[in-house]
Amino acid sequence: MTEEQRQFVDAAVNLKSSFKFEEDIGAPWRSRFSISTTVELSKSDALSESDATLADAAKIFPTLAAVTRDRVRLHPELRLQPVNALHAYETLYEDAKLVFIDGPIEQKSSAALILWASSKKGRPLVAEFSFRIKRSDNGFQPVHCRQAKEFFEALQIMDWHLPSGLTKTQYAYRNRHAQES
Repeated sequence: MTEEQRQFVDAAVNLKSSFKFEEDIGAPWRSRFSISTTVELSKSDALSESDATLADAAKIFPTLAAVTRDRVRLHPELRLQPVNALHAYETLYEDAKLVFIDGPIEQKSSAALILWASSKKGRPLVAEFSFRIKRSDNGFQPVHCRQAKEFFEALQIMDWHLPSGLTKTQYAYRNRHAQES
């Protein structure tokens, strides 16, 4: 990926936002890194699903106004659409906790199961298990990183693991008929 293809997308200065660095690890041990920015909007400021444009989105994330394709800047009135017309209904189960321990030092993490379906009561189309370890004041301790890796590897030998499974993002971009599933 060239520098032109990578861009940090920050929110407009007048909006309260938060960003996070994330590492998604897929089987057997493939790392995917991303940075995301989240903005909470009031209902009246939210983008319309039916007629939002690139210019509308650029009011929230100004960097989008400079997006190009084949070195030509995209027209501001370009209509935004869900990827592959996917409207995913997400169910999140997130009350589980994991604790990695080395003597008196603990590293706590949260765990979640995320399911996407094509309707509120539809069968799951894709599922992800996630555990998040927040960086402590002392950084990430090597022993806890090793324990997290060992836990991840143990999950892969369980029956519910699907080695060829897709992440939610891969599913959205690869499945052109997601709503028909």
